[in-house]
Amino acid sequence: MDLGLGLLSAGSLKGIKIQKFDIAKMTQAEIVDYSLQDEDFDFAAPNPGVMASLTQIRDHLKTASSPLEVLDVEQFIAKGTAGWIFLCTKKNTQQRVALKLIRMTQARTGIKEWCISKVLKEQNIPNVVLTEETVFVLDRSEAPPVIQEMLEHAGPVPYYFATVQELMPWGTLEDLAKHGQLSPEIMLGTIADVASTLAHMHTQGIQHRDLKPENVMVRMLDAEVVSADLCDFGRCELGDNSKGRLDDIRRLGVMFFSLATGEGWTANSLLHQKHRDLVDRLAAAVQHTDNATIQRLPEVLKQILGGELDMQQIANLMGELSDEYAE
Repeated sequence: MDLGLGLLSAGSLKGIKIQKFDIAKMTQAEIVDYSLQDEDFDFAAPNPGVMASLTQIRDHLKTASSPLEVLDVEQFIAKGTAGWIFLCTKKNTQQRVALKLIRMTQARTGIKEWCISKVLKEQNIPNVVLTEETVFVLDRSEAPPVIQEMLEHAGPVPYYFATVQELMPWGTLEDLAKHGQLSPEIMLGTIADVASTLAHMHTQGIQHRDLKPENVMVRMLDAEVVSADLCDFGRCELGDNSKGRLDDIRRLGVMFFSLATGEGWTANSLLHQKHRDLVDRLAAAVQHTDNATIQRLPEVLKQILGGELDMQQIANLMGELSDEYAE
C-alpha cells in the first residue's frame, strides 16, 4: 500500500508503523514530524517556558540548515550511546568544537540534551559541557567522507540531528582511571566538582539520571586537572523528584567506588552490585594504606550509598577530604 508520506501531517504520522525503506525516502520535514511527537516533550511539562521552546525547535528542524555550512569536519572523535562525535573547526572564527550527530529517529535524546543545556546556562550551573543554542540537520548524502565512513552501518535514516559543543580534548574521568592518571587527590577533587554541580542542578529541579565516569569530562591546564565538567544530559529529568535525586546520589557513590578501586563501571556491572559488597570491597582495597584520609573512604562510601547525605553535603565532604589528603 502506498502510504503517501509526502502528504501526511505530523498528526497522521502518529501511530503508523513506518518500514525502513519508508524512512529512507522521507523528506527532512517528514522525518522530523515522524521522530518528534508531543509526548517526547513530556519531560518538560513542569516548565511551560521550556515546553514552548521545544515546540519552536521542532518547527525549526524541518528547515534547519546543514552544519557543513559553518563547520569544517576534521576527524572522528568517538561513538557515544546516542550518536557520533567529530572534531570540527568553525569557518568564521577557526574555533575548534565538537559536532554531535544523532539519527533523526532518535532525536528526542538530542532535543532533551539541547533543552537541559539551555536551562543549565540560564541558571548559571557550574562545570557543565554546554550545547550551543543553534541546531542543525545533516543530510547524510551530503556528508564528507570522514562522516560517511562512520555512518556506513548506521541504517537507512537519511537525516541527522546535529549540535555543537565546546571541545573537551582532555578526556573523561574514565580515561584518566584507565591510564593510571587518577591520583587520590585528583579523584576526590573531581568528585567534589561533580557533586557540587549536581547539588546546583537539584536545587533547580534537575536530575541527571545517567551519572558515570565516561560522562564526566576533565578540564586541564598545563597537564594539571583544574575541573571536572558534567556532560550528556539526554536522560535528565525536570521537576521536584526525590527519587531522581537519590538515584544521582547512588550513582555518584558507585562512581566513587569505581574510581577509588579501579573496577570498571561497565565491565563489572557496578550499578547492579549490592551496596554492602561495594563498601566491603573498598575496605579491602584500602586496608594496607597508612594514609588516614584513604582509610576513611569506606565509611564515606557507606554514608553516600546509605542515603545519609544530600548532594551538597557530599560535595562539602569530598572537598574536605581532598584538602586533607593534600596536606
